[in-house]
Formats: sequence, structure tokens, C-alpha cells
Amino acid sequence: MLGVLLERYGPLLSKGAAEEDLRVEFADYDSLAAIGLIVNSPYGRGLKAFSMDGPDLDAKLATDGLSGSYRERYSKVTASARPSEEELKAILDPHFFNLSKFLTVYDIPNIRNSSLTSIGIALAHANLSKGGAFSGIPLSVWIKA
Repeated sequence: MLGVLLERYGPLLSKGAAEEDLRVEFADYDSLAAIGLIVNSPYGRGLKAFSMDGPDLDAKLATDGLSGSYRERYSKVTASARPSEEELKAILDPHFFNLSKFLTVYDIPNIRNSSLTSIGIALAHANLSKGGAFSGIPLSVWIKA
């Protein structure tokens, strides 16, 4: 599961970069920090990270009148700063109740390697998307045949 998260949301979950590196890439660094886009990295060591990614980042930039390839440039600057699964787990564990227990169950081979029929996939998508919490999220990353 952590591998999928790192693959899918790598830039958001990156350790970040040194402030100097971000200042070189983003001439408007101070403005980005002022609007809460650049924050201290949860991994510490003086690193800075973007606080959001994807559509949330695009909406925030548009609201603040900023445009440009922020996502691509941030991804480039932090490409070598992806955490290991253990580092990510250490950061996420305090924020998600029973994460370790969930990961242990998810990684049991007969659960992780199970497959659904097309009806099972349709039912899983329907049930998850009707709750609202998963609307707009590409569930096919998690639910597949």
C-alpha cells in the first residue's frame, strides 16, 4: 500500500528540499511561503515541502493569481527525495489510527494478491464513491481485476 502511495503521490509525499534549492527554482518563494504552499517538511532536517499537490495545488495557485508549471518544477526538485516505505510509515503512523495494523492486514498475500470480478469491481466503486469521501479519487489504482 505504501508503495502505491509513493508511486502515485510521490511529489506530495517527498521529503522536500533545502530552502536554497527551492529559492533557485521558484523566484516567488516568499509569496509561496506566505500563502502556505511551502511549509516545513515533516521529515525535519531543515527541509521545506509543498503542502499540497494535484487539483488542490492548481486551485490554490489560481485563487492567488499564480500560474506556471509549479507541479512539474517541484517534482523535479524533489525527485531524489522520495522517502522509503519505512520513513513514510513513521510520518503517517501518528496521524492515522491503527495504520500499522491496517498495513499488516493489507500486506497479507491472499488479500494483497486477490482479484475481483467485474461485478465486484463495480460494487466496490459504487460503495466507496457514494460516501462522498472518495468522490473524484481514481479508485482504479486500488480496486482492480
